[in-house]
Amino acid sequence: MKTLNLTDQFKKLQQRKDLLMIFILLFVIIIFWIMINVFSSQQKSGISGSQRQMAQSLSPNLDVSVIEELEGKIIYSEAELAEFPVFIVGADQSSVSTATEVSGTEETSGQDQQIILPSELQGALDELEEGL
Repeated sequence: MKTLNLTDQFKKLQQRKDLLMIFILLFVIIIFWIMINVFSSQQKSGISGSQRQMAQSLSPNLDVSVIEELEGKIIYSEAELAEFPVFIVGADQSSVSTATEVSGTEETSGQDQQIILPSELQGALDELEEGL
């Protein structure tokens, strides 16, 4: 083994001390950088007032007026529903006839009405037909 004299040992120790100081400085810079990023991210991502309002707890109380309004809705019988007109697009795609549904089968009413569509609707209907 080779023995190092005192001056060589001091030089190596000085080099290690310089490296240690560089690493300590680098560590301090990294910690400072992380702290700045954490602080700036907290400033950017705040909760807005509308989000706070939406996060409030719901009231367990029911609005009685809404329930009364639902109870007051009109309920149609099957006979009344059968009288509602049903519009059917004809095969020529230019006219629409009405039909009524009787006991689960569809029958075209004897008084088919021919409806002439406006040009805008006719064009849209033609585009739909081409798409199918």
